[in-house]
Amino acid sequence: MDFPHYLLPFFDSLGGAVLLYELRFLNTTQCSATARLNALNCFDAKSAQELTRTVKDFPSRTGNDGWTCFSMDSPCDCLAYYMYFLLSLEALATPAWVAMLEKALDLAGTESSKALGKALDSLC
Repeated sequence: MDFPHYLLPFFDSLGGAVLLYELRFLNTTQCSATARLNALNCFDAKSAQELTRTVKDFPSRTGNDGWTCFSMDSPCDCLAYYMYFLLSLEALATPAWVAMLEKALDLAGTESSKALGKALDSLC
């Protein structure tokens, strides 16, 4: 996957080194997709760090509920799953957590993760 040259100036900005530092943990495909998502959404260093860590952590969640609905090739799916997984651990889902989950599932990239989002909408 080629990284668009027009997005490179985003990483020259203040905090760009921190963003790139986080990406070193990912494979080439994940790195490119995550960097693209960071730049297109103008994520700050903290948001970019959280996204990168969810992508890195995703494979370790194999076998957890809902895992098969998400793709490790999609940073949006990894983030959506992370929010889904965290919410599933909470006995009492607060409105803030539900809002974050809905936002994460809106970003989800694969059809199976979007279907899970629709299924969750019908439960709420």
